[in-house]
Amino acid sequence: MGGWRQDHSLLVLSVSADNGGAGDDARLRQLQRQYPQWLIWRGSATGDYWAMPPRQLTRLELISARDLDELAWRLAQAEEQHDL
Repeated sequence: MGGWRQDHSLLVLSVSADNGGAGDDARLRQLQRQYPQWLIWRGSATGDYWAMPPRQLTRLELISARDLDELAWRLAQAEEQHDL
């Protein structure tokens, strides 16, 4: 079961599916540090990766991706499109 934890002065939602490996966990933390405005996690039911946009960007919707490469690409696209 996931929960909130402190990670280098950031509050991070920690939810993971059983099939995630240590490499995925490290990459997920890297994305969380790279995009600190976004709430990023891995769903425990689907195993998909999710990113909730910053509150001030109400025009953006929740992002989902099957893997971390896709999530990283979609986050970069969203930030570029909205000049973040």
